[in-house]
Amino acid sequence: MAQLGKPYRFNAAGPDAWDCSGLTMAAYATIGVKLPHYSGAQALLGNNVVWTADAIRAGDLVFLESSPGSGIVTHVGIAINSTQWVQAPRTGDVVRISTISASRIIAVRRFVS
Repeated sequence: MAQLGKPYRFNAAGPDAWDCSGLTMAAYATIGVKLPHYSGAQALLGNNVVWTADAIRAGDLVFLESSPGSGIVTHVGIAINSTQWVQAPRTGDVVRISTISASRIIAVRRFVS
């Protein structure tokens, strides 16, 4: 939560600006989990969560596709609960808490039980 309000910058991994995968990479590094700085690669790691059957939990990484049905991972954030997350959304925006776009979820991965 210390990163809230910091600006988005493509390919940034802190400490003054972040992109989505840089934010998740840095957050997980604090608990000893090494992640690559690319959302598509992060989506292949951890334990798969069937989000239609198993509620998304705090700490899960939630991956979105560019548009419903595209099948391409383009964004990642850290769940706070089953409906909200912390994300670094896009150029011109800042790290913030927002509602997860459920229609665009393509994967949920769990690294912490």
